[in-house]
Amino acid sequence: MTNQGLTIKDVSFAYAGTPVLHDVSATFAKGRLTAICGPNGCGKSTLLNIAAAQLTPSRGAVHLDGQPLAQIPPKSRAKQIAMLPQSPHVPSELKVRDLVGLGRYAHRTALSGLSVDDHDAIDAALKSTKLDAYAHRPIAALSGGQKQRAWISMTLAQSAPWVLLDEPTNHLDVTHAVETIELLWDLVQAENRTVVVVLHDLNLMARFADDVILMDQGRIIAQNTFAEAVTEKRLSAIYKRSISFGHLNNRERPFIVVD
Repeated sequence: MTNQGLTIKDVSFAYAGTPVLHDVSATFAKGRLTAICGPNGCGKSTLLNIAAAQLTPSRGAVHLDGQPLAQIPPKSRAKQIAMLPQSPHVPSELKVRDLVGLGRYAHRTALSGLSVDDHDAIDAALKSTKLDAYAHRPIAALSGGQKQRAWISMTLAQSAPWVLLDEPTNHLDVTHAVETIELLWDLVQAENRTVVVVLHDLNLMARFADDVILMDQGRIIAQNTFAEAVTEKRLSAIYKRSISFGHLNNRERPFIVVD
């Protein structure tokens, strides 16, 4: 197994004896934006955390470019994979710029301060999330949406080629939600980074995802390009609602209507 990106093979996982994933296999292709979608409790976040080595599967294996992910030292792994969980926490008095600076930990030695490269990465991350003007404010002074963007900024500052995010549009209004996914899509297009994102908003998935993983009850129902994986019938079965596609004249992708 060589140069195959991030692969999950025959993985199962249980919380306190309750099965969450059942013999799941998935491949995340390099240089693409993959959206993981499905109803609450279907195992999306668990799959993402296993892909980032935040959780250890009860069986199965995860490889990064052919190397077992568990065998890569944590600091080396952090240079390759940046992971933003659903509900991170830091002291509320921490300044925004200091939070974003935490994303540079994998690039620093134990006693070193921030380097020029570190400051450049922090500045770029703050600019990309439009938080430049808030850099010296405490986290507690931000709105929920601004806090979410600060966390995304920290993740981007890690400068990892793989970026994994669990519901990054949570707490964001529609404008900032679209801007956030546009930012992630730009990472793929302009910087050839690989983005894997858990999304609840099916229309953001439909508009931006190159590849889609649809999950239900701890299993992967479909994994392919958007056009191949996402159908009205499949979405209706997973979400147990009547779901149909609409079309706009100036847009290639459909929008999704839930009845």
